Amino acid sequence: MKENLIQEISNAMTDVLSIEQMAQLNGVLLQVISKYTITKDGEKEHENAATNDRLLEIFLSAKQVEGCTTPTIKYYSSTVKQLFKTMPKKVVNYSTEDIRAYLAVFQRKHKSLPARNLASNASISPVK
Repeated sequence: MKENLIQEISNAMTDVLSIEQMAQLNGVLLQVISKYTITKDGEKEHENAATNDRLLEIFLSAKQVEGCTTPTIKYYSSTVKQLFKTMPKKVVNYSTEDIRAYLAVFQRKHKSLPARNLASNASISPVK
């Protein structure tokens, strides 16, 4: 990925810089970029989605083993998937404040269900 980024920058600068300047630019880019992790837009979201989806599968399997009904499991699934859409980051990086904020919004949208029931029924226990 880093090499691709350097190549793209170099290609964009070929008309502007001399050969010596290009060589110096490539050296500086390689030195500076080596300190960073670089991902293409969309790659991180895909990685997060894959991890979150796997954790959701595990969670739903646990709920099934606990004896939850199929409608309850479907409800948990759709609710948690909506949470993932609302906060697109790894679920293991959610903080207590993230969950509370989501539940507050959820409760406003679904006034018939107290948010504390959702949290306790779903056994949501944030890492942070």
